[in-house]
Amino acid sequence: MKFSDYAVEKMLGLYNNHAHQVGSRLKEREPINYETYEATDCITYVMQVLKYAYEKAGQDDFSKKVSANLAANKADGTKLAKMLVKEDNWTGIFYNPDSRYTHANENDGKENSYATHIQRKKNTYYDIPAPYAALEYAPQSFVPETAAGGGDTLKIAALIGARISAIAATFTQLMSIKFGFGCSRGGIHTWLFSEGYVYEVHWLEPPDGNLYEKSGFAKFTTRNEEQRTGIIVVPPDAFQMSAYRK
Repeated sequence: MKFSDYAVEKMLGLYNNHAHQVGSRLKEREPINYETYEATDCITYVMQVLKYAYEKAGQDDFSKKVSANLAANKADGTKLAKMLVKEDNWTGIFYNPDSRYTHANENDGKENSYATHIQRKKNTYYDIPAPYAALEYAPQSFVPETAAGGGDTLKIAALIGARISAIAATFTQLMSIKFGFGCSRGGIHTWLFSEGYVYEVHWLEPPDGNLYEKSGFAKFTTRNEEQRTGIIVVPPDAFQMSAYRK
């Protein structure tokens, strides 16, 4: 098995079996009710999966680096992503479903356009190398509720006009990636990615609530302002984006 196989194994294992866990913020608020539960949140989920995969792949030293990086940087997902790219040859893929999207909140609009401008100019996202990009795959005028890849890929791309071939090809390739680690809005939220779906943890949820959630990538990246731009970093054994480069 490869690193990505181990990562997906752990990712799904926690997603399907988490009766022993509770959202970290909820545990802080109700310590007596959840005294015996293990606290988790979005970055803890990422850490547990990455450390497991590195250890199973025989890279214990890098597993320790993951822990050390998060401890040194106050669990900042962008700093972890940058380390993975710089020190273990992961690849950054910037995403923006609609680079022309604007919002009534001026700050949200600036984030959307500015992040895309910087990626195009410098091939980075919050100082994380991001030479690849998936853009314009879900314009504001059409966001299917169940978009996760497959047949929806061409349906989305068909609405965009002249760039249909490039958009379809890049989005299709992205949807086939075995495993990745994602950061949204400068690391405010972190999550895991596999074959068109996002897996995430919500820190205010109980074990039997919406603690873990699985969403189609297009839906996830368009459902609120904080997730409209971001990056997915992909380990070497899972990277397959040769069809495009920014």
